[in-house]
Amino acid sequence: MGAMEADTNQAAVELLLPDGSLRALTVGAIIGRMPTADLHLDEPHISEAHALVSLRGTELKLLALRGRLGVLGRPCPEVALKVGLRVLLGSRTALEVTRVVLPSSVPGLSGPGLPATPLQSVMSLWGSPLRLAPGFDPDAEAWVWARDGKIFWRSAEREGPPSVLGVGEVLRLGMAALEVVALPLEALASTPTESSATSSSALVVAIHYDTVHILVGDHLACVLDGIPARMTSEAALMGGPVSWRVVASEVWRDVQDDAMLRERWDSGLSRLRARLRQARVRTDLLRATRGGLVELFLLPGDRLDDQT
Repeated sequence: MGAMEADTNQAAVELLLPDGSLRALTVGAIIGRMPTADLHLDEPHISEAHALVSLRGTELKLLALRGRLGVLGRPCPEVALKVGLRVLLGSRTALEVTRVVLPSSVPGLSGPGLPATPLQSVMSLWGSPLRLAPGFDPDAEAWVWARDGKIFWRSAEREGPPSVLGVGEVLRLGMAALEVVALPLEALASTPTESSATSSSALVVAIHYDTVHILVGDHLACVLDGIPARMTSEAALMGGPVSWRVVASEVWRDVQDDAMLRERWDSGLSRLRARLRQARVRTDLLRATRGGLVELFLLPGDRLDDQT
């Protein structure tokens, strides 16, 4: 994609590249060294999937994936894109923001007993009773997400490509019927997908290895099992920041291929964060440090209970 068209109604950013050319990227675009990246930068200091363009709340942001971002000499895990901003990728490639376009409306879902809810990232859906929750839950009846002003959804009962619905069309799941509606962009500001919406009470993280019980105050907020539980337990048992590869190698001892190990790590981390988000527990419980290491991140007042 070249320079942005003047009449675009999608969230998009226009970037000035080091060679003087302009490049427009929409939400979901990947910047990196891999040949399939939306903005392919074939430089040794650029990671395969270096950064992602994402609409977070009412701001268009650049999120660090496997690479470093820097603004004014400081490393940043994410950058709000504003005209005139210069973002450094890795150690030497600078991109300048020349234009940012935000949509006037975003798609959402509305149904009986369900307030109109904008869709930003993947959400899990149940029809009996009707419930919509942030993140990917493998036990959901269906999953929904938005792209290019439309709703994409897939039922757990069907295989194949997702179904696509536009504004005014109806998503039917069992006896439940939800209408696709257009909501003002400002509605994303209250979407319950950010960690700021999660509980700020002290946590007790009780690790049993194959399960992890997380208590918020005196309340059992969630029980992790399977891969998310093992990742959390291994990180806790390390006792401090370590390479993701060290933790992953303990969780998947039969995997020797580094690329496959990374794929499983990213998938497991996504499942873990989705489960925490659904339980309204802060999603940075297992986080990456500025040096690229991972750790079980406990705030003052939080407590680890090792029952392995």
